[in-house]
Amino acid sequence: MPEKQKYENNWPTTTSWRTMNRFKLLSALGLLVLAWSSTAQALTYGVNLHPAHVRTVDQARQTALVLSQRNIRSVRLDISPQSDINWLTQVVTAFKERGIQLEAMLYDPKNNSYTCGTQATEQQAYDATRNIVNQMKHLIRDWELQNERQLRIAPGSSAMDASPYNTDCGRREAAVNRGMSRAIRDVRASSGVPLRIILGFIGRGYGFIDFMVSQGVEFDVLGYHIYPWQEHPSLDTDPWFGSGGLFANMARFNKPVRINEFNCAEIYAGDPNTPYGSRTPYENLPGKPTTEACFRGITKHLNIILSQTKVTLESVSFYELLDQPELHSVSESRFGLMYDLDTPKVHLFLASAFAGGSLSAAERTTITSRGLLTDAQINANQAAAGGQPPPVVASSMTHADYVKYLYEILLGRVADASGMSTWTTALDNGSRTRVQVQVAFLNSNEYRTYRLATGNYTPASTMDAMSNTYFVTYAYAVLLGRDPDASGLAAYVNALQTGTTRGDVVEALVSSNEYKTRHGL
Repeated sequence: MPEKQKYENNWPTTTSWRTMNRFKLLSALGLLVLAWSSTAQALTYGVNLHPAHVRTVDQARQTALVLSQRNIRSVRLDISPQSDINWLTQVVTAFKERGIQLEAMLYDPKNNSYTCGTQATEQQAYDATRNIVNQMKHLIRDWELQNERQLRIAPGSSAMDASPYNTDCGRREAAVNRGMSRAIRDVRASSGVPLRIILGFIGRGYGFIDFMVSQGVEFDVLGYHIYPWQEHPSLDTDPWFGSGGLFANMARFNKPVRINEFNCAEIYAGDPNTPYGSRTPYENLPGKPTTEACFRGITKHLNIILSQTKVTLESVSFYELLDQPELHSVSESRFGLMYDLDTPKVHLFLASAFAGGSLSAAERTTITSRGLLTDAQINANQAAAGGQPPPVVASSMTHADYVKYLYEILLGRVADASGMSTWTTALDNGSRTRVQVQVAFLNSNEYRTYRLATGNYTPASTMDAMSNTYFVTYAYAVLLGRDPDASGLAAYVNALQTGTTRGDVVEALVSSNEYKTRHGL
């Protein structure tokens, strides 16, 4: 493609570190229509998160719930070696409770910038890395050595050999990675815990990996980032990546591969601080042309990735779970699979369809009506994922969660701060039981006026991101105080998939003899 060299040698001067890395890769990919593989691919799907998304354990638990419904089983979290261990332990544990593994991407302990000469020394990197890895070794298995460091050394290079990296800056960067790698290996050797080291690259920068290896940086897993446009060709065959395409060149490292950042390039379209400012702007809205091209591009290129057989592919992680509207960068603010944790995008439904996660009837139709995947393909992915076992909720639900979901299910709104505090405190100190709290809700003017009198039992929109299986399970736990029996769960989920509303389910449960007996009605 004629614009490849142009894009690689004309970097904007005001781009963020993450934006810069994608520009190089976007120009590398292109058009190939590939038939869907008849065999569903068995690999782990993940997402990227930032510490700001999980500042509290409650945020981590809510995020883990959303991901587990969608069968997204890996989280890549960028952290400093000086991170608070108590916080990190709580966050990792919250994800592990939902069967989700956390991959830690460690920054340079001294300075995570693109200014050469500011790096930590090898010993500083070793000491900081060993400290955090030793404390977290039983909770985190995979540790990534920084992020896209080749951009610090040779940001404009498209060379495939090691020569652009053999500089003072490159040797400083290698020292940091060598110290981090030694620390992880030493903890592994002394503890017997099977820790793994991930070293990643972008574009066709195989020489970056070659140079790191020549400098004594050892690693176990090869990382990679991909952001293709819909119209770009297959990275498995595109000669821009070298003879045989990207994966053939990856194979010479003889390591398993984790694609730890993946999304569509259309998200950059119209951003004036990128080379793609003249393209039709990305709308971040379904039904709009560039956003729809993004959906098609994700589907097409993910199929290509899944179909390759040249390397052992362990996982594909979407960048990222949540939009970041607080960022100044136009494109960087809108990469999420969700606008926020309560508002999913079509991107999340598409990720769930590939991962074999739960989809409501409407969500499934959102995918099939666009021709992205068929019902048969979605079913095959769910079968490959082992189905969707319901969660165990009733016995583990905290008092705070009980009050939260009681408001959302029984009153159909988010709890106000005062009510949330009052009822949670009453449960915590034992002055009220859960049944007594629920009876108080039933006797309230709000319930009698807006629910009982109108027959409208629609739950709060904050529950829309829940799959039908999870919604029914939580409704049972809150209203009946137990997890659903298999027949009840199947009956309600099937009804929801064939036109019954969630409000109908709530009304049926509160009208049941079991509910009336439990609450003395």
